Amino acid sequence: MANTRIVSLKDFEDYAARTLPVSEWGYINTGGGAGVTQLRNEKCFREYLIRPRVMYPVGIPDLSTSLLGQQVSMPICVGPTASHGIAHESGEIGTAGAAYKSKTVYCMSNMSTTPIQDVSKANASGIRWFQLYQLGATQTELIKRIRVVEDHGYTAIALTVDVPVYGIRYADERNNFSLPSHLELAFHVGGKTTFKGEKGSGLSGFTTGGSIGWDFLDWLISITRLPIVVKGICTPEDAILAVKHGASAVWVSNHGGRHLDAVPGSLDLLCDVMRGLERVGSRVEVYMDGGVRYGTDVLKALALGARAVFIGQPVIWGLCYKGEEGVHMVLELLREELRLAMILAGCKNVHDIAKGLVVHKSEYLNSKL
Repeated sequence: MANTRIVSLKDFEDYAARTLPVSEWGYINTGGGAGVTQLRNEKCFREYLIRPRVMYPVGIPDLSTSLLGQQVSMPICVGPTASHGIAHESGEIGTAGAAYKSKTVYCMSNMSTTPIQDVSKANASGIRWFQLYQLGATQTELIKRIRVVEDHGYTAIALTVDVPVYGIRYADERNNFSLPSHLELAFHVGGKTTFKGEKGSGLSGFTTGGSIGWDFLDWLISITRLPIVVKGICTPEDAILAVKHGASAVWVSNHGGRHLDAVPGSLDLLCDVMRGLERVGSRVEVYMDGGVRYGTDVLKALALGARAVFIGQPVIWGLCYKGEEGVHMVLELLREELRLAMILAGCKNVHDIAKGLVVHKSEYLNSKL
């Protein structure tokens, strides 16, 4: 049992770094290329400042909101991350159970190491989304899997569009990263169920390659009753196209900086996308992930236009710490930090977290000259 005193997400990270084998830790925590984008994801949150209002009778703030018409207890959700079985024997079952306890969205990865029926049982009455990659799968294969997703009570599909091939991750190459022999990808849309690294990362060449076009989104919408969230949007141009082609929501993400390096930080991407959507008058829901480590980060993302944030790596750190209980601790820690930030900033509910609450430090400093 872990003995680390946990007071922030950094403590979960430190525990996982000490506990996991080198290869698994490298896979979980390494960014793509030189890791510039991964670092920017966290750093860009520090570039935005909160302008708190005082003398507001906040009381007990209401953190609840809705995503695609479904109520959640807070705008902090579990994003899709692969191979939870690497971090803890409970795998995705533990993660899904924790999301249910916290009454928030659990988005199951296309590369889960747990069968979908087992994940569904752990989150039987919770809100479950499914992440979908195309990854060379045929239309027949995709339709078959989508029907399984529908039959198991998932309420949205997060179509991930930013990884036609895997980017290079140096730690995985050095460690010849392989999926541990006792695990396999239980519901991988793309054919392969395992991979082994012999001369470099086993993920190299794991996909069949080939980008999808916007006609794929048209087709996907035509064959399912579930709303489609387009995940991996980095520009306002693509956000506008996603809405034009019928996306129910847009998910701003640079994939945690784990594939294409030298991309702006996630919060800067969010600001850029929101400006573009505002220019065309779009009111589509926008989500974001990447670099969220504090409750104040959540507050900043909401003030800058996000409906909700999704977390990835911190979930794996919590899973490594204490399985389902650890993931629940991660979610509740962020909830409490957001609650306190809202009180201190003068926000009685998430709708009070308005754009003027947060400003980029350069704008703030220039305005005071």
